Amino acid sequence: MTELNVSAIVLAGGRSSRFKRDKALILWEGKPLIVRLVDMLKRMFGEIIVVTGDDRRYEDLLDVIVVDDLIKGKGPLGGIHAGLSSSSNDYNLILPCDMPLLNEKVISLLLDEIDGRSRIILPVVRGYVEPLVGIYHRDCIPFAEMLLRGGKLKVLGLVDFVPTKLIPENRVLEVDPNLTSFLNLNSPEDLKIATCGLIEEVIKEE
Repeated sequence: MTELNVSAIVLAGGRSSRFKRDKALILWEGKPLIVRLVDMLKRMFGEIIVVTGDDRRYEDLLDVIVVDDLIKGKGPLGGIHAGLSSSSNDYNLILPCDMPLLNEKVISLLLDEIDGRSRIILPVVRGYVEPLVGIYHRDCIPFAEMLLRGGKLKVLGLVDFVPTKLIPENRVLEVDPNLTSFLNLNSPEDLKIATCGLIEEVIKEE
């Protein structure tokens, strides 16, 4: 793993239209998703930042830095912009809050790819670049703000402005053969699938 100081930034976007509630607070094995993720990240990072549309929701729940979007209502790109702007480190791991099966080995793979030149490091998953699980340098801040101000909200728009490294899918598969880390909970159906995935992983380990 790299010796560089790296912060972890968690994007907690708030209420989900499909879940009808805040996804970050959905219980997984008895704990809110956001609490489980932060607990894991504490084992690997000295600074953890949670970005939300309303930071008061998490003040009593988490003992980490909680910040609000600086430019409101702009989705994940707005969250990345706010998180990077609040970070005390140049390099930052970006993660969404709704990945209950995230494997620490995936995080280590991303960290190991920090090379001092690349400003964005992203994995390729199922043939596509995954923009919400990756390493982002603070050099991305002005470009993120430019995109936000221009109404261009695609996170991958940042790769047009800074050196970017893609981690081939075969390397991701080496640390997560079933790519279960990248299952997002976008609906109640996804929650059922994730639960089944957890059961299958336990059976394999036994």
